[in-house]
Amino acid sequence: MLSTRVAWAGLLALGSLLVAGPAAAARNDTAGWLRLETEGFTYFSNAGKSKTKAIAHELEIFRAAAGRVFPALADQGIDPTAVYLFNSEKSFRSYATEREVMGFFTGLPRRGNFIAANVGAVEPFPIIYHEYVHHLLRSNFPGVPLWLNEGMAAYFETFRVERGRAKLGLAHRGLASHLRNEPWMSLSEVLRVTNGSEAYRDPEASRGFRAQAWVLTRYLLEAKPDRGERTYDFLRLLAAGESSESALTQAFGMNLEELQAELRKAIGFEDLSYRFVSTKELQVGEVPETEPIGELEVLCRLGDLLLVGEAPRIVRGDELFAAALAVEPQYVPALLGRATAALRLGDHEKALPFAERAVALEPGNPLAQFLLGDALLRQFDAGGGEIPARGAPTPELVLRARRAYQETLKIDPLFLRAYNQLAHTYLFAGESIRPGIDLARKVLDRFPDLTLAVTLVELYSKAGDRESARRVYDEEVRSMQSSRGEEDTGWVTRAVERADLLTARAWASDGRYEEAIRLLEELRDRSSDEELRQDAESRIGEYRGRAGSGSGA
Repeated sequence: MLSTRVAWAGLLALGSLLVAGPAAAARNDTAGWLRLETEGFTYFSNAGKSKTKAIAHELEIFRAAAGRVFPALADQGIDPTAVYLFNSEKSFRSYATEREVMGFFTGLPRRGNFIAANVGAVEPFPIIYHEYVHHLLRSNFPGVPLWLNEGMAAYFETFRVERGRAKLGLAHRGLASHLRNEPWMSLSEVLRVTNGSEAYRDPEASRGFRAQAWVLTRYLLEAKPDRGERTYDFLRLLAAGESSESALTQAFGMNLEELQAELRKAIGFEDLSYRFVSTKELQVGEVPETEPIGELEVLCRLGDLLLVGEAPRIVRGDELFAAALAVEPQYVPALLGRATAALRLGDHEKALPFAERAVALEPGNPLAQFLLGDALLRQFDAGGGEIPARGAPTPELVLRARRAYQETLKIDPLFLRAYNQLAHTYLFAGESIRPGIDLARKVLDRFPDLTLAVTLVELYSKAGDRESARRVYDEEVRSMQSSRGEEDTGWVTRAVERADLLTARAWASDGRYEEAIRLLEELRDRSSDEELRQDAESRIGEYRGRAGSGSGA
């Protein structure tokens, strides 16, 4: 059985369990929340009117300055970005994990991107800038390596507005002090760090990694006038599938040892500058007034923050949506929240009625249609989810899910996850899968996405076109996979291996038994997935029997 892999793969996981703050306490913490809408963000805040407006104004300046000085980081604005401002450690701690000391970034398809920050006791701007840059990099460069992701975020978090100038790339004194006083990792080690590495996950070790990532990034951007353009060359080489080391060598004309020597000289900052732009040039207007928001919206907005992570966290978010529905049973945001929570917990039977009620109340709501499609596809998967033979009827649940995704995209053509899900329905189709291939290829050409690229590999495999499947894997999947650890992308390896089962099945259907058997033998011998190995062995025996009898697949 091939999993439907509904669209949660690849989203940022928040990791460990909450330290404190039960959902019951959050239900009593709905007073004093404000909303503020600007061109780039929606703010939800319990930090008071004046602080919320001040933070919003400076973040608008930052957004404009970053896009002006580094156009490659312009906000594409596909998904809305919400900024949550918490007025105290206690308030923030109810929604953060143990590792997230001052703030975090997360998001869900078309629910939005979420930046959360504790603004009660310390300077709030660095953490907000840091997390926002992570969002911009994910949006513009989905395969960016971790060192550059962290380095760019640290580079921008020192942003300041002083005397009419927006300054970017100022020295990060804390990280600079660490580099002056602590041993350095080799650059080759820095470039190999992923989300699963101890050098990233361990708080003590990660400081050294982040410091070197920052000084390398700052040097590349600021040490010489052409560094910025060479950095874009580096990013283009990464997108073409080059490793970090190869891309650095080609873009900057030096090996890693030479580059590290340069960095040690540069740590004095005498030869490093910073970027600035006049705030008048940015033409950022005054932010609008805040407005109070009611209990139901507060419950659902806070519930959204809890929907990514481990099961206990999601359950707490579901409690907030349930509390909203207890007050107003037809409140669509709460219905959508409960449907999302149920799907993330693997309970399609619970999700389906919530999604159906939301669609009945708001048929023009794209998220409601999307969740309905996901619930239907999960129901198909739970019932066996077998791919029909060529020419067999497409299962009705799959057709219903497809219609829901098509309706989603009719309402909202920029709902990118819906494209993946719509293309994915063709894996479970008996009719031609060409529409799925064409759709995936068209969207990938505009919006690189790891999950959709894997779906395209599977579609080509089902069509028996292993050459195209391998080309997509080599040229697109691997580059987007390279910056993440195995724990984040192990599903990619498993999905691509299982795609060979689809190819073998297609070849056997065409009577190409010997080719199918050779592919399955090679898959059996190289895979570490015992279930997959057994499946391949079973099919080898089946196809040998068919080849001997001359029967069709």
